[in-house]
Amino acid sequence: MTLVKSGSGADAIADAAADDGVPLGVKILAVLQLILYIAVVLFIVGHMFFVWYKGARYKEVFTVEGMLNKRLAAGMPEKMTDEEITEAWKLMDEAFATWTVIEKTDDDEFRKPTKMKQIKKSVLLIDQVISMCPTDADVIERLNSLTDVINSGEERHFDGSKKLIWLGVIVGILMYWMMGVGMMFSTLIATGLYVVASRTPQFLIDKRALRGGGNIHNGIFAGVFGLLAGAQTVRTIYKFNDGHKEYSDDHSQHWIALAIGLVVLFVLAMMMAFWALLNYLRNYVLYF
Repeated sequence: MTLVKSGSGADAIADAAADDGVPLGVKILAVLQLILYIAVVLFIVGHMFFVWYKGARYKEVFTVEGMLNKRLAAGMPEKMTDEEITEAWKLMDEAFATWTVIEKTDDDEFRKPTKMKQIKKSVLLIDQVISMCPTDADVIERLNSLTDVINSGEERHFDGSKKLIWLGVIVGILMYWMMGVGMMFSTLIATGLYVVASRTPQFLIDKRALRGGGNIHNGIFAGVFGLLAGAQTVRTIYKFNDGHKEYSDDHSQHWIALAIGLVVLFVLAMMMAFWALLNYLRNYVLYF
């Protein structure tokens, strides 16, 4: 009968784990990096969905009756004084002046925010007017027009590449057969995050349109399609002494172009997480 020392199996496993050749400090660093990576991803996802959930900055259309009720509830006088009306107009004019001139006529000029810092600066002034609970009809009409411009400028629309999304979905499905379920879900999730990260405020869409619009992905797709369209079939003609001819077609350019194009598109799809991060920084943080 063979005897086994008690605890020898557990000791062997512990020894094997200790002798895997990786220093403890490296393991701890790897775990900390993983935790940091997950925390960053969760923060980005949470921030984007919070912006989506929050919706419009100003959620009501102001009225004289509504403002009157707010003044009464706050214990303020029923109507604005002339000094308050003058101050409200001053604040609204300052807010309007922070925006970019879009069109100018002999009698008037039209402005709208083209930068996030313009929105933030004007919002501080507009909010001061709202806190005054104005009851003057002209002030309220002007206030509603300013808040409507802010809401319209901050309203988000998809401004990414639809071709890249389809490519991400197709490559993600192919990943199931090539590298397993984990890689498939990783690619599809990154594609979904790219969609959310590409929701761009209207003021930024307009700004990009003025400087030419477009994005790098569409340029890459155009280059790939141009490569495929530019490939040629080389025909060699052989003439024989008896007068007849034979032809030999070389399609190698098409196959080479197709191979290069597929590699480029595959790499483009595999970088989906990077494109999602880039669009997050552009559309939610830096606004460029």
